Amino acid sequence: MVRLGGAASPTYISVFRGLQTHFLRHGIELDWVLYSDYDAVVEAFVRREIDLAWNAPLAYVKIKRRLQDPCRVVAMRDVDINFTTHFITHASTGITAVEDLKGKRGRLGESRIDAGRVITVLFLATARARSRA
Repeated sequence: MVRLGGAASPTYISVFRGLQTHFLRHGIELDWVLYSDYDAVVEAFVRREIDLAWNAPLAYVKIKRRLQDPCRVVAMRDVDINFTTHFITHASTGITAVEDLKGKRGRLGESRIDAGRVITVLFLATARARSRA
């Protein structure tokens, strides 16, 4: 039996039921456990209470940092494959390139959701490193 863990959400219940059906079609029994938040999913995965974690990007990074044994991404939702991040600014700011952001302040996603900012912060850090080279 494979145990899948994820953060509690009404939409996850229907997704997990669909995954359970999909796994059964391939002869794999699946059980799922809902946790209060992504940190609880990280803890459960690190303690090996679950075999698969339905994660956000930040939770994945937290797991990678905590484990001695490697872990890897084995699947991604089809709706996430072409996911992109857009930087939006008012035309009056004069910001037309990443380099124009130096010394500016901005907002990256919702303050209560870290996962939405991870890719953006990584992009900005990479762009900064390239501009120094």
